[in-house]
Amino acid sequence: MIRNQHRFNFVNAGDNKFQDLGNVGTAIRSLYYQVPHQIGIRSGFHAFDHYFLDPRGIRYYNTKSPYTKLSAVFGGNGRSLVDVSFSRSDSTVFNMGFDFKRITSDKQVGATLSRDDRNVISTAYDVYARWHPGKYQLIANFSRLRTEQFESGGVMPLPSGSLDNLFNVDSAEVWLNSTVTDDRRNNWHFFHQYRVSEWFQVYHQLDLNNQQINFDSDLGTDGEFFDQILINESTTADAHNVKAINNELGVKGLHKGIFYNFFLTRRDVQYAPKYLPASGYLTEYYLGAKLRYRLAGQTLSFEGLLQDGGSYSVQGAFDNRFIEASYTRVQYDPAFLYQDYFGNHGEWHNSFTSPTADVLSARLKVETSSFKIYPALALTNVNDHIYFNQFKAPDQASGAAQILVPEVSLDWSFLANLNFQGQVMYAEVTGDAREVFRIPKWLINTKLSYANWLFKEKLELQFGIDAQYRSAYFGHDYLPQVQQYFIQDDFEIPEYFLADFFVNFRVGRALLFMKLVFLNQGLNRPGYFTTPYYLGQKRVFDWGITWRFYD
Repeated sequence: MIRNQHRFNFVNAGDNKFQDLGNVGTAIRSLYYQVPHQIGIRSGFHAFDHYFLDPRGIRYYNTKSPYTKLSAVFGGNGRSLVDVSFSRSDSTVFNMGFDFKRITSDKQVGATLSRDDRNVISTAYDVYARWHPGKYQLIANFSRLRTEQFESGGVMPLPSGSLDNLFNVDSAEVWLNSTVTDDRRNNWHFFHQYRVSEWFQVYHQLDLNNQQINFDSDLGTDGEFFDQILINESTTADAHNVKAINNELGVKGLHKGIFYNFFLTRRDVQYAPKYLPASGYLTEYYLGAKLRYRLAGQTLSFEGLLQDGGSYSVQGAFDNRFIEASYTRVQYDPAFLYQDYFGNHGEWHNSFTSPTADVLSARLKVETSSFKIYPALALTNVNDHIYFNQFKAPDQASGAAQILVPEVSLDWSFLANLNFQGQVMYAEVTGDAREVFRIPKWLINTKLSYANWLFKEKLELQFGIDAQYRSAYFGHDYLPQVQQYFIQDDFEIPEYFLADFFVNFRVGRALLFMKLVFLNQGLNRPGYFTTPYYLGQKRVFDWGITWRFYD
């Protein structure tokens, strides 16, 4: 499919529901509340999770011949992405392969060199193998990510207070020029199972995870940015290391449309900050269950997880051709970072209670051959939310907040080759803790495109306008020394409307795209902000190509 080939960066690919620092590969967060995947102990350093090749997302191919995918994006102003995948089977019981992704982004503002003045260098890869001789199956993989973000701290405000003049890239100055965040992580994953029958299989899964975070700064040039200096007045060299060992043993099976999975997990976690005593390995135990029933196009599912420390998650979902609905309730442990921290630019020691959250969502599906509309509603109730406050420190809200998000999505094909896609989301936050959730009231995505086959169906073409609108709001600011977005009351991110012109086409096995980013720059505003004092991408030309080979 050539549709959305031009949406190569993580924010666009996620329907613009994320906030970053204005450049490809930078620290990213969801605009909307998300239930943590891990209900037990977590590091708290999650700004680069989206760039990690999660072992759960690795694809294993049953190929009769080698499969290769080569993708490259050449973005304007020194932005590029490379994505390579390879898989090979012996056509009987063995499969192996690898994935490789690399992101490089030059500084879009505050650059001291004409080229190769990096803002982000991110390299991720995995290698995997699958052996399946009959009833026994073994899967093993290794994933690694290293992201270096050369921090800017955003642009310096002007004495006049003018925001529009900040978009003059040649004269804009940034706070940080000698400060780097280095996030390294890897995961060894092993899974094996024995299949007695379709309705009974026993399995064991082992994950060995390590995350190393380093934050370095030359305070001789960048010291003015930081509010306090506690350890070394000339250099910052903070570091944190988190290790986790997950062992899971379970049984599963499928019989007459009923799937079941029961499991027991032991998780050992160690937190080792540079300037605090290491925690030693802390042990958690989990009991879990997954059930799913499918009948005549309808699916009913349940997932439950109970931790020995009291945290838990429960989720139920229903899906058929007309409606999707789900309910989730979760209680999760505070992350290490929120509880105890000591670095060159801050210190805190807290005893937060475990937050809880309820999420109820539903979506209607009205579909015809040319028209699809999906009204949806999500209601979230969050108690005792933990966040970074206006003083750039962890805090816990007293009371609850309710987040109501109605949404309508539309896909309409008309006049044979024209297509319109739209998505409108509205957010309303109420409750005693409403001030700790900063969400734009309106988020609108639209795309108008023309698609057709040309030259006796030798070339598939799609072109059009891809646009987004985000209303003004007091968006989170960014604290680079701990990779955290924090709430603030001083800078209201102005509303903005962005329009990109794109062309996607396919010739044989090659998919190509061209895109003019921010086509409307200067028509309503000279630029926009993604985060307070972090400028969004100015008008540039991007293009990319993807090849797939099956032999």
